[in-house]
Amino acid sequence: MHRGYWKIKILSILENKDPKHSCRVFFKEYAKCDSFDNNMAEIFNASIVEHIFKSITIILEDIFHSVMIGVALNKNVAYRLDQPTFPMILRKLEKGKNQSRWWQACPGGNGKYDVKHGSVGFVVDILDKTCTCGAWLLSGIPCCYALAVMREEN
Repeated sequence: MHRGYWKIKILSILENKDPKHSCRVFFKEYAKCDSFDNNMAEIFNASIVEHIFKSITIILEDIFHSVMIGVALNKNVAYRLDQPTFPMILRKLEKGKNQSRWWQACPGGNGKYDVKHGSVGFVVDILDKTCTCGAWLLSGIPCCYALAVMREEN
């Protein structure tokens, strides 16, 4: 089969998919995850590549053991932390804090702020912990616009 065949086949499959399962605008806000792309699938696929020629039961057992080892390692790291927040989250907050310095927050009342940089703007509701960019709702980590508001409040 040539490349064009597979391209047409993949496009026909994607045309029949409901966009609410793959488009960020349709994501539900109650699920909190800071990874919005296919990194999880990429990591998973990379982890099973060496097991591809085994039987399905052995593959599933290997996946189970890999996941259990990963959970145990993360648990050990979490127990050794001297702060309540994981270091990766702290790095994301620090990056957002650096990005927030370019944004100006103007209070609008009732915990709402208009955050602007030039002609681009977002509305942050600090009481509901939401932003019109949607990142704060999806990940649970304040976006740089919310951090601009927090900087303004302090």
